[in-house]
Amino acid sequence: MQTRLRATYLKAKFSPMVTVAIDSLLNGLDEEQLTSVLSKSSPLIVIAGAGSGKTRVLTTRIALRVATDEVEAKKCMAITFTRKASQELNNRLYAILGKNSVSVGTFHSIALAELKRAYRELRLKDFTVIGSKTAIFNEIRKPLKRNLQISPALYKEVAQEIEWAKARSIAPESYSEEANWSKRSTSCPTELVATWYGLYEQAKTKANLKDFDDLILGLSELIENNRLIRDQSRWRYKSFYVDEFQDVNPSQYRLLMNWLGDGTDLCVVGDPNQAIYSWNGADPKLMLGLSRTYPGAQVISLKNNYRSTPEIVSASNQLIRSDEHNIGSMVSTRSNGVVPNIHECQHEAEELAELIENIMEMRKRGYDYSKQAVLARTNAQLPQVVELLDSQGIPLNNKDDYRKETSQLIDAQVAFIRTKVDSFPLQSLRYDLTSQFVSTGNQSEVSDVVIALDEYQKLDPDGSISSFLTWFTSLQSRQNRPNSLGVEVTTMHKAKGLEWPVVHVIGVEEGYLPLRPFSYESHDEEQRLFYVACTRANAELHLYWAHQRMEKNVSKTRKPSPWLSWIEPQASQAPVLSNSERVEKLRSILQASKKLDPIAQDDKPARHRIKQLRTWRLETSADLGVRPEVVISDATLVLLAKYPPADIQELRNVVGLSEKIFAQYGNEILSKLSN
Repeated sequence: MQTRLRATYLKAKFSPMVTVAIDSLLNGLDEEQLTSVLSKSSPLIVIAGAGSGKTRVLTTRIALRVATDEVEAKKCMAITFTRKASQELNNRLYAILGKNSVSVGTFHSIALAELKRAYRELRLKDFTVIGSKTAIFNEIRKPLKRNLQISPALYKEVAQEIEWAKARSIAPESYSEEANWSKRSTSCPTELVATWYGLYEQAKTKANLKDFDDLILGLSELIENNRLIRDQSRWRYKSFYVDEFQDVNPSQYRLLMNWLGDGTDLCVVGDPNQAIYSWNGADPKLMLGLSRTYPGAQVISLKNNYRSTPEIVSASNQLIRSDEHNIGSMVSTRSNGVVPNIHECQHEAEELAELIENIMEMRKRGYDYSKQAVLARTNAQLPQVVELLDSQGIPLNNKDDYRKETSQLIDAQVAFIRTKVDSFPLQSLRYDLTSQFVSTGNQSEVSDVVIALDEYQKLDPDGSISSFLTWFTSLQSRQNRPNSLGVEVTTMHKAKGLEWPVVHVIGVEEGYLPLRPFSYESHDEEQRLFYVACTRANAELHLYWAHQRMEKNVSKTRKPSPWLSWIEPQASQAPVLSNSERVEKLRSILQASKKLDPIAQDDKPARHRIKQLRTWRLETSADLGVRPEVVISDATLVLLAKYPPADIQELRNVVGLSEKIFAQYGNEILSKLSN
């Protein structure tokens, strides 16, 4: 069927030379993927399940339509939800087309560029973009009476509520009613949040400031109310492509519809079963309702999973068996593997001991640390995992230190630079960046791009804006690439879009999955979040839960997550340890930790060895572009310094030394230890 589809398409239109190039582009696509790429329908709605190759489908569809002159590249807009996804899509298009004139970016970055352009066209007073709400909140708080004040500790929560409201175009005066109706769970009374929301908007207006949500709302209002801007916008872009459409919120949907106007050249890709951001304003019903808005739209489902084994896919399918979207179960294309493993523990200390043991066992079976991830429902669960892994000398990847607004601000600054002509002086660009953007939370947020610009001018004083953007994009790509030396420890939300051969999910209990308290809607989203976590695994999936867990220094009895029973028929149960086995396992973990005590002052040989190792680690980490602790953890350095291996084989068996580091630097490490 795939061969016939491809042949029919190619035979109808192209010369032999073009046919060969396009055939290569389409080669390897399955029937549903090929149908998605070649479809003439508009809008086109692609329901792309986990591991179904959606990015390739989206990229290939854009590239094919551009390469065959079906659409003009500069008239195309491709929208993603993260800078990383934008970079990946942009790089793939460039690799296929040899160049890329398609506008690729997030909703916020594209909206900023378009809004700046509109303000210049209408000769409106330019605005300044803020990256954090903190400074404005501090100004609001000063003159307020005590009963209207909010503690700075709650700023983040209030900021999230304002973002939720603006994502749904809810004004301050309507917030309280809408929040109560939606059963928003907040530490502050909704009336107080509404008051602060109104004061925040007033302060911004007075100072001519805009936050990131204003960019989308402001551009929508201009397109709706100004014919010139509306006509220019719809002339500039004719063909639209949106990734992760299940995460679109109402204000983003409104902007997309304003861009589209009477046109229908729209392709959206997403999976309602992976909709996990409704708490932040996203509404998966927008994707499901698109076919009702456009009765002529074609809906295609990608059901082949190329990522996970049949056993993992079968177990994960149980979590979407009540699928209200009627998308259907995924089907694995891989050969058989092992069934997911459920680990029932008496308490969280045993859960952690079991986790450590399994990570080490997986490494012995060929899954190096870099091929494993530990996922948790909340950030609060992570510190003790990180601490214990480090104490055992197990290397860890970098944790993402970028705050949401920092990432958005970099997006906004890059989008602002793209509005300048290539001949615009770089020195003037520096001034414009510092004057147009105000970081109300942390001055380093603005300086990320400015410092890079200063560095680039030293390297190339006569450089252009386009050459700086190319250099900066590659720099960001290098800095943000995932480290591949240690175990990834992260939350389920942050794991979305990623994958590992082995995934360990901890805390699969009521209270975490689902997280308390919950409404009916959030209960469904928690179920989808568990589905996302399980589908990150390629080859092995381990699920852990504990009967007893400490909550606020009190031991509480826990029950397994209700969804664990759905998976159990498709999984194996790890043997429940006897009391003596449990005590022995915990003792072995504690004894291993004691071996990693700091080096004594009088142990001069060990202190010399660790000094040599630290110098080597610092130089190596700089070459690799990672933190020193990612190369070798502090705990492993102490272990090597106190108990130096006699030969290369002993070094290979050191706990905490990754296979990659051993293979590339093993002899170097031995040399440093013998000096």
